[in-house]
Amino acid sequence: MLKKLDKFNKIRRELAQYYSDLLSDINGINIPIEKEYGYSSWAYYIIQINENDYGISRNELMLELNKRGIGCHVHYTPIHYFEFYNKLGYKKGICSNAERAYEEILSLPLSPQLQNDDIKYVADAIKNIQP
Repeated sequence: MLKKLDKFNKIRRELAQYYSDLLSDINGINIPIEKEYGYSSWAYYIIQINENDYGISRNELMLELNKRGIGCHVHYTPIHYFEFYNKLGYKKGICSNAERAYEEILSLPLSPQLQNDDIKYVADAIKNIQP
């Protein structure tokens, strides 16, 4: 598997760039950026949905994408949401930025097995779901 890592990362980078090209002009969708001092392996392609600008919430978008056969997920649950940390006294409301981001982010499909047509299908669905 490690022998294929560079190839897989190259494919992921190309697919991530294609997502960015297709999604960059959608009002209410913030796409991920890569800073000049960093290098992402693009394990996930995570968008942020601003409900007021996009027209529907992250959860509504996720359900609509799932109806179209697009498997998307929510990653990066704030750590203080987990039971262990609740028992230590950490409660919702202590990290408002993390909590808001968690309510707005959505991981789109990204895999070296995907093709540009797959990415376009997802992007077109996101464009067409808006109310």
